[in-house]
Amino acid sequence: MKGPARLRHRRGSGFSLLELVVAIAILAIGMVGALQAVTQGLNVSGEARDRTVGIELAEQKLAERLLQGDLDAGREEGDFGDDYARYRWVLDTDSTDTDGLLRLHITVSWKAGVREHAVDLETCYAPDALVSDTTPSTDMGTDQTTTGPAAGAPTPPGGLGGPGGMALPPAGP
Repeated sequence: MKGPARLRHRRGSGFSLLELVVAIAILAIGMVGALQAVTQGLNVSGEARDRTVGIELAEQKLAERLLQGDLDAGREEGDFGDDYARYRWVLDTDSTDTDGLLRLHITVSWKAGVREHAVDLETCYAPDALVSDTTPSTDMGTDQTTTGPAAGAPTPPGGLGGPGGMALPPAGP
């Protein structure tokens, strides 16, 4: 009886080949799920980055056009050069029911894979509404007048970078 008892003891102490295959299969399924979650997270992160760049470029183009002035009703379009080659913009300027008030609507679009994405921004602008500050001058009794953009008109600090004068992030692939 010593022989069979010893064999039973050895069999119970290890894993069978079938148990090992099942364990590896479960581990592989878990790894595939984890890799899919990481891939999806990277895709969402890339889409968020592209959308943020699109919004920043739209704000920059609107500020640029408002500072250039000379806005008439109509449509303008273009791209953002080699740095942001995937991005294109369309600016529609329309009159409103209020005299001297223009509605500006900009769409920035880009392609990511086979899908087209876009962001839209809209604002109103009164090009003839200037704030005037008349202060007496000490030079020969003449008045000195200072004029500037209407209250609320965008004047980005530090030039025409992104919001707050910050530089835009580099374009992704």
